[in-house]
Amino acid sequence: MKARIRYILEVLGGAAALAVLGAAITHGVYSAQMTWMGCAVGAAFALLVTAGLLQPWRRTRVFGARLGQCALAVLLSAPLTLVAGRGAVRLDLWRVKRYVATELAPQLERDRTARGVYPAKLERRALHQLSYQSDGRTFELSVMDPGVCGRVATYSSATRQWSETNSPCWY
Repeated sequence: MKARIRYILEVLGGAAALAVLGAAITHGVYSAQMTWMGCAVGAAFALLVTAGLLQPWRRTRVFGARLGQCALAVLLSAPLTLVAGRGAVRLDLWRVKRYVATELAPQLERDRTARGVYPAKLERRALHQLSYQSDGRTFELSVMDPGVCGRVATYSSATRQWSETNSPCWY
């Protein structure tokens, strides 16, 4: 019984590690995640076939069993990558919102106090993910969710709040 539990824990641990790696590589972009999942399924199939070919010989049976275990971990990691990728995107959006609230918006308010208007363009101090628009009286900062096509989070200086919009994506 302990051997089975250990086997399951090893498979789940390997799947979780591969899912985190997949999320780090694909970074929540849906098309990249689908490519990662396709590669994972292909690799799992290749590992299972190899494991099956190694089973008849006593000398290679243990290695074949380990390859089968690896195949299961790779196969389980494919859907877990979607969950981990979504978590990575949420973390990034949280970091951007925190940056805007603690650093960028206060700096823009100081600029407005000093000059009377918000700057027309942002300097390089802003994150590359942000889109900035200003008419001088108000400004908006927008960031696109890479995991969901068309979802944009926008901070408005007029309301001092974030709002999310969903618009269809046409390729």
